[in-house]
Amino acid sequence: MIQRALSYDQTPPLSVPLRFFLSAPIFLFAAAALLLWQGPSVLVSRWTPSTLAITHLLTLGFLTMAMIGALLQILPVVAGIQLFRPHLTAQVVHTLLALGTMLLAGGFWFSLALLFRLALLFLVPAFLWLLTVCSIGLRQKSQPRA
Repeated sequence: MIQRALSYDQTPPLSVPLRFFLSAPIFLFAAAALLLWQGPSVLVSRWTPSTLAITHLLTLGFLTMAMIGALLQILPVVAGIQLFRPHLTAQVVHTLLALGTMLLAGGFWFSLALLFRLALLFLVPAFLWLLTVCSIGLRQKSQPRA
């Protein structure tokens, strides 16, 4: 019989998900500020630089921050997956994601190819680090214990 119990003893420290949850609204407010500053002209076309910048502030900055924070909090509790050094993982992924999102939004806003390249240098390692840590935790969970 499968026991369905939450592992509250494996809850990561509050600082791990909290940094993501506190950063998410900042990106939401930044998107709202850009929308207010540019006015209704932003919504004329989905391909304008300001629309693309706002869209990425909302998707990567707000939604992805909140989802990663929730993921880092819920994986150990619900799935019993031990994440590799959760403090370090949260710090690295958060920093790279925040900087990459700002650079990507700036790249769209100012139409500068250099900012796109720099954003790529931050966003790819952020997602690779997260994917690697989750994969390692999942692999360790699936291995039978002696």
